[in-house]
Amino acid sequence: MNLLKRKKNIRVISIEGEIKAKNTSMINKQSESQLDLLEKLYTIEIDDNIHGVLLRIDSPGGAAGTSEEIYQAIKAIAVKKPVVASIGNTGCSGAYMIACAADYIMASKMAIVGSVGVIMQIPNVSKVKEKIGIDMITIKSGNMKDMGNMFRDMSEEERAFIQSLSNECHQDFIDLVKNSRGNKLQEGADELLDGRILSPATALKYGLIDGIGTYTDALRLLCQKLDTKLEKVKLIHDKKKAGFINKFIDLSMESIAGNMIVNLLENHNQKYFK
Repeated sequence: MNLLKRKKNIRVISIEGEIKAKNTSMINKQSESQLDLLEKLYTIEIDDNIHGVLLRIDSPGGAAGTSEEIYQAIKAIAVKKPVVASIGNTGCSGAYMIACAADYIMASKMAIVGSVGVIMQIPNVSKVKEKIGIDMITIKSGNMKDMGNMFRDMSEEERAFIQSLSNECHQDFIDLVKNSRGNKLQEGADELLDGRILSPATALKYGLIDGIGTYTDALRLLCQKLDTKLEKVKLIHDKKKAGFINKFIDLSMESIAGNMIVNLLENHNQKYFK
C-alpha cells in the first residue's frame, strides 16, 4: 500500500494540429472542441489526484482567442502543480503562446518554435468576378461593416484599421511572452518577437525556451519536479475515438489482411495436403 501511495499521476495533454475553436472535420473526429479541452483542463486543475502535467505540443498555431484561453487554463494549473511543455516538431504562434503557460519549455533539437506574431489573409477575387460576369451587392449600415469583402479592393482606411488591430494583438502577444518568461528572456530577445520562426538553439540562447530535449527528457524533468522517479509515475492519456472514415479504413484493412491470411492458408493446404 505504501508503494501505491507514493505513485504520482501525470496527466499528458496533447496540443496537435491547427488550433481551432471547434473541430469541423467530417473525416477525423479525434480532435476535440475548445470547450471540451477547457473543461478538461479545469478538471485537471481541481483534481488533487493529478500531481503534474506534461504538455505535448506539435502545432503551428491557429486562432488567437482560442490559444489565449487555453494558455490561461494551463496557467491556472501551473499555479497548483508543475507543468512541463514538450515541443515535438512545431511549437509556433498560438502553440508557443500555450507553451509559455508551462513552468518549463523543452523542444526537440529539430523542432521549429517561436513565430510570435499575428497574420490575417483576405482573398481578393474582384478581377475574377469581372471576368465571369458576376457581381456582389452589399447593403450595409456602417462604413466598415463589410471590411474584408473579397469581391472588391480594400480601401486605405480599412487597411489602416486592420493593420492597427493586428499591431494591437501582436503587442498583447509580446506582453504575454514577456510576462510569462520574465527574467528568463535575454538581451536581444525583443528583436525575435517579430513573427519569425526560430531554431531551438536560438530560442534557448535568448530565453524563449528552457532546454532542448525529447519527450522522455521532459518527462524525466517533470519527475524531478515531483521528487519521484520515472518508474514510480502513472501516465494518464486521453482515449482517442477514431472518426467514421478512420474506422471504415481500419475495418477495410482488417478485412484485406484477413483475406490474405485465408488465401495463404488455402494455398498452403493445397500444396501440402493434396
